Amino acid sequence: MKKFYLCLTMLLSLFGTASMSADDVIASLGEPLTSLESLQPGQQVVLYNNGRSGYLMEKDNQALVLTAELPFSELESQKYLWTLETLSKNNDGSATATFKSTTGNYIPELVSGKANSSAATAERFTISVSATGAGLWNILGSNGLYFNGNDYSGNEATFTGWNQAGGNSDYQIILPTLGQVDAVTIDVAYVDAASGLEITGHDNPAQLRGLTGMVVEEAPAIEHYTFESGVDGNTGEPLEFPVTVEESTNWILMYSAWAHVVFNCVDEEGNSLQVVDNYYEPGTVIEVPVIAGYTLTDEGYEDGYTVEEDAEITLTYRMGGNLPFETTTITDGQFAEDTQWYTMALRGTKYLQYEPGDTDGNYTTVVNPATFGDSLQWCFTGDIENGFKIYNKQAGAGQVLYATGLENGNSLLMGADSDELANSVFMLSTNGDGFAFTVKGTDYACINDFQALDNLKIWNNEAAPTDPGSSIVFEKYDPIAIAKRSYAPYLNAEGCVGGWSAADLTPLRTAYDNDDVAGMADALVQLEAADTIAFDPQASYEIVSAYRAFLTHQPGKSFALYNATDAENLNYLGWKETESDNSAFLWYFTPGEQEGTYTIGSLSAAEAAQEDASLEPTFVNEFRFGGQAVLVPADEAGEYTLVKSEMEPAAYNLVCYYVPEGGGRDKITLCAGSGSLNAALTEGTITTYNTIGTGYANTWRLRPVGTLTGINGATVDTDEAGKTDVIYDLTGRRVTKATKGIYIVNGKKIYVK
Repeated sequence: MKKFYLCLTMLLSLFGTASMSADDVIASLGEPLTSLESLQPGQQVVLYNNGRSGYLMEKDNQALVLTAELPFSELESQKYLWTLETLSKNNDGSATATFKSTTGNYIPELVSGKANSSAATAERFTISVSATGAGLWNILGSNGLYFNGNDYSGNEATFTGWNQAGGNSDYQIILPTLGQVDAVTIDVAYVDAASGLEITGHDNPAQLRGLTGMVVEEAPAIEHYTFESGVDGNTGEPLEFPVTVEESTNWILMYSAWAHVVFNCVDEEGNSLQVVDNYYEPGTVIEVPVIAGYTLTDEGYEDGYTVEEDAEITLTYRMGGNLPFETTTITDGQFAEDTQWYTMALRGTKYLQYEPGDTDGNYTTVVNPATFGDSLQWCFTGDIENGFKIYNKQAGAGQVLYATGLENGNSLLMGADSDELANSVFMLSTNGDGFAFTVKGTDYACINDFQALDNLKIWNNEAAPTDPGSSIVFEKYDPIAIAKRSYAPYLNAEGCVGGWSAADLTPLRTAYDNDDVAGMADALVQLEAADTIAFDPQASYEIVSAYRAFLTHQPGKSFALYNATDAENLNYLGWKETESDNSAFLWYFTPGEQEGTYTIGSLSAAEAAQEDASLEPTFVNEFRFGGQAVLVPADEAGEYTLVKSEMEPAAYNLVCYYVPEGGGRDKITLCAGSGSLNAALTEGTITTYNTIGTGYANTWRLRPVGTLTGINGATVDTDEAGKTDVIYDLTGRRVTKATKGIYIVNGKKIYVK
């Protein structure tokens, strides 16, 4: 193996080792151009989508996206630079140009409404003044499409073309001020440890670049491979991550391939039922495929299958069993007396509901309904071989669910049940932890929460049978279980601000544990008369998710905000299951400059700042829609209002109001994820989502866990006129002297080192 490493090292050395280089980066931005007169060919510009509030960049995979933030004085900022490789000015004040990225790619002819990527071929674009106002430009391609941008998904918005000027087609053109930083380059070879051959087909770059002294926390991951070891091509020494890189070098990274396992699932006559094709790390124990309506006949798989090497395995199944529901019968237009009713959930939080319409009735998915009446109860007739019909309790036995067509976006309605009603029989298959219904006679036309817009539609696509929006989880309708869901949030509020003590909750908990629905209702009446826990500014808090879907689907778990650190040592606001005795989960509230607002400080960061004078306490920032919550110094902190929830007991929305560029008033609401969050998730980052409801993860409970200590001090300062400053520490107490730490002085937040 040592000889193998040496051979690879010699091979890499043929490329040479680049020395440390000085690279241009964006240091700052000037004002948006109101005229093109000063522009010259070869000049570099930054392009800013005014409607989407995002800077245009080229990603490593050549995707063109918009981001709300631009990383100044970092190598990453190079991705936001666009060179006007050609530029010709017109008499009317417009200009024609081609835009080249720092990697040598171009902005090509645009595609309408879809994601665009850079290309080797340049398109000539006409830059003209927008009718919206000064400093805004419309950039038009020869095919009639303007620079535009879609809505944000996470921290990015896709760059796209659109056939209308103005709005999200308005761009600012900004001249950047460039600075230089010392950079290092790592040429990387990704090698299969078994064969010694280069690994291809992955997205990892052949070069890693960063500032001198950058820290590479771990070896780049490759799908279906496990990193084994690495060697520095300059020194021949093994790599031990994390690695601090002070000079340019070459790395040889060795990976072991995962085993390729194929399960061919067939019935007793040898007909194919399903093929499961995947890669697994050797030593992994996996479950063999479960097929709806079939039972595995092969023995020896009761405890799963242990993956050791590549394998192709044939499994035989007998028809019968493994249905997620019991079927019923309909006689003389009536459901059988013993009909079992079910709720059907998609994406963990949305339930299928019948809504009467004009003629046939309509159907829509809903988000965490407060009650589960007849409109949310379903039953089924049929079998796995011939398919199933789907009925609703409110609609009655004479109405059946059917698809109005087989095209993407076609509706599903309730119609008069008959053998002539097309697209009213559905085949059942497994889909992740749930099941999918596909229109009989088609391969892919599935019942789907189409585009996650809460309307049940057909999605006829190869990916539909395994799409999360097609995955249905069936639950037997249980009135007691449904009732308990309404009371669980009160128990979850134990010890929280606005909530109750354990003693006050004892009657409710006893009735809850005994499935006593009447007792729960009586206990709630008593609880409403009990004293609640007040907000204490001298306390430290866990900020715990009040997302109802977590209580339903992951009972017993508590998810909370924590001070997280990414691979680049940037502190951001994350969420995951609470860890006791971990101050990263603790927060404190300091009065903001605006009445009724607070800054939200990280207790772990404040404690670290007390121990190390070079560190500063950090606070949750003020960010924009589509952005991400990160932790920043005191002078950049957002000011948040605790808005009491009208939908969840003892819970609050954490809202930051701000004035957008165009004036007025806007807001962000801290949320564990945009839209309806998958209830099975166990961790994530904090973004914003302003729609308030039980189906959105933007409601929080404040659980006091201790009194602030050691984060305050005492001193008296006077101004030039001899007036005494009014000083408060982080607990809200007035003090006489500000020593090291954060203080509110004359209504303003300051940090004293």
